[in-house]
Amino acid sequence: MKFFVISLLVVVNLFATNIVNKSVLELTETNTTCPVRFIDVKKYPSYSAVIVYKDGKEEFFSSPKYMLKYYYGNEKIIKEAFVADYVTTKFFNVKDGYFVYGSNLMSIGGDDLIAFDSEEKAKIFSVKHKGKRIMPFSKVSKKLVEYLDMK
Repeated sequence: MKFFVISLLVVVNLFATNIVNKSVLELTETNTTCPVRFIDVKKYPSYSAVIVYKDGKEEFFSSPKYMLKYYYGNEKIIKEAFVADYVTTKFFNVKDGYFVYGSNLMSIGGDDLIAFDSEEKAKIFSVKHKGKRIMPFSKVSKKLVEYLDMK
């Protein structure tokens, strides 16, 4: 039994490390249908996001907003969460991200948070697309996500 649990943990950790710095377009053996919009997130790779649950299950989302909607309140069952950098479409840990709020671009779900793996990229995007605010993940609240989802 101990061996099985250790093996399962190794597999879960392998998935998490294998997704970092990859685009959703590089994932071929995975169901990438968003549970909120019911579309393949590969259609919009710049907005893609994924949650890896502690049991090893992964769930892809068509935007950071929809992923964060699931994330908040379920942190106890989530191992890690990743978002795609808007420019490169490569996944990185959501906790390391910078998010642009209030730009003139929208995801398939409307107003959203545009994710970047560096503050510099977020600033460049914000100037170009009239972003209202740049926030590190620590400043992205559940209330903000709920507000964006109501619009």
